[in-house]
Formats: sequence, structure tokens, C-alpha cells
Amino acid sequence: MTQFTNENRTRYYGLRVGDIINAKSLNGTVWGKSKVLELVSMDNNKVLIESKNGTPIEWIAEWCEIVTKVEDIEKEQWKPGKNGGCVVSNIIPQRTCYKDSDFGSEKEYYGGYLIAESIPDNQKLKLIAAAPELLEVLQTIENDDNYIPQWLWIRIKQAIKNATE
Repeated sequence: MTQFTNENRTRYYGLRVGDIINAKSLNGTVWGKSKVLELVSMDNNKVLIESKNGTPIEWIAEWCEIVTKVEDIEKEQWKPGKNGGCVVSNIIPQRTCYKDSDFGSEKEYYGGYLIAESIPDNQKLKLIAAAPELLEVLQTIENDDNYIPQWLWIRIKQAIKNATE
């Protein structure tokens, strides 16, 4: 079964998976900022959003105010850095040991925000840079009709698990 994506934003009060929203209560009070995780099938007015502790919670789509549309969120991209042997990102990584001022010089020197360095092999460098895109592709593969051989499906699922857990 193909998942409904609401590409044209004509249902679920214009929400799409990945949208950042203000979740409101029945009286309009903002509960908090959240992310749309799933459009609940068979109900045009229910979505799953990320709760404050990170677990999914069912919410009324009508009570969600879009803050940032998923298509407007800058997607993280990894690429080889300009000073060889490193992989950089276009988005500032989550690091607790850095001050905000440290990132400017890092971006200037490496050509982005450092993900990995001291990678001597060019093939491995390209593989590491492509890792987020490869994972995303694996996660979109569906096998509802069992067209993918079982041995390959097991390897796909294990590769996703290895990359995410």
C-alpha cells in the first residue's frame, strides 16, 4: 500500500509528514512546537506528532498550526570538504563541546561543518559523504508484495538497523 503524502496539501488541514507545527489545544492555547510524524489513515483530521518526550502522540490536525513546511526545511547534505580527507555538512551539527563562534572558522576552513576527518582513502570518503542519502533510499524501499528476495530484504532491514540504532 502506498502511503498518502498529501503532496498538494488538500487534506489533513494542509499538513504533511515532517512539517514543524505549533500544537494547540481545543481552546487554542499552544501546547508546544512539534513535528508531524504520520498522517493517520482513515481519518482526515488526525495526525501523529512528536510529544515533548519524543514519543508519538495522536493529535487533531485542525489544532495544528504550520510553523515550517517540510519542503522549506533545509535538508542536511554531506560532501567531501575542501581540504581533503574530510566530510562536511551544510547544517551545524549537534555538538555540546563547541561554542557558536567556533563554527564560523570551521565552515571557512573545511568548506562546511565537520562530520569526519583524517580519511585517507578517497573511495571511503565518498561512501561516508553519501551515507545519509543511501540510508534514506533504503528506508523508502517497500516490500508489501514480497517482490524483493527474502535474503536481500533481511540485509536491507539489518543495514537500516545498523545505521539507526
